[in-house]
Amino acid sequence: QLEPEHTPERKIHLYHCDHRGLPLALIDETGAIAWRAEYDEWGNQLSEENPHHLQQLIRLPGQQADEETGLYYNRHRYYDPQQGRYITQDPIGLSGGWNVYSYVYNDPLGFVDPLGLDIWIEAQGPDEPALHQSVNVGVPDGSYNSYSYAMGSFPYGEVYNDMKHGGKIEMYKKTTKEQDAAFNKAMKDQIGEHGYYGYDDICRSWSQRQFNSAPGNKETPPERKNVIVTMGGFDLSSKGSSTTGSGTSR
Repeated sequence: QLEPEHTPERKIHLYHCDHRGLPLALIDETGAIAWRAEYDEWGNQLSEENPHHLQQLIRLPGQQADEETGLYYNRHRYYDPQQGRYITQDPIGLSGGWNVYSYVYNDPLGFVDPLGLDIWIEAQGPDEPALHQSVNVGVPDGSYNSYSYAMGSFPYGEVYNDMKHGGKIEMYKKTTKEQDAAFNKAMKDQIGEHGYYGYDDICRSWSQRQFNSAPGNKETPPERKNVIVTMGGFDLSSKGSSTTGSGTSR
């Protein structure tokens, strides 16, 4: 890693980033743009305007540009933006997925997980039936993905992306970024799968089974502060829920 060059005059700049946290501009104290850049989805820099010769090395979440190699340092290994993959194997092996070199499952716009977030069971959100449950991955007080199981076309139920967030956190696990990405992909891949509702599963049994099979260490559920209701692809959450309090798995 290169040491930043010392400059006698320090100035404050505010970051303007895209939805992934990739810096696109630096704004000075007067509100003027002091630096800006454009990147493709894999983090390759397409253009840069840097009239003040600022050193802005932050790239995709958790990454820092290495000017000597052109690679991005990503804590435990280096990422090559030209290839869109890591140059060394995942240090946790196959626990992060079958491809030990891939970056966010080859979906850099759909998957972002720089910190190692959480997995939890959530009770019903606003306008959802009592006793409803979903399994969630992300930041409890920020953006997250929610999945559950609901009645579809009778007598079938199906897995769906639950768009109604904000319920009480009832069970909770701390995870790593690799575990989060793997679990989120596994849940996303199940969307649309179906079985007999009530016989095969209800929302509670399905959600609890996914949570119990998820990686991570169980901890005391936190009390959430704020919730962003922005995630989700389609809404089936009003179609069905548990009518019992058992929550038992098949």
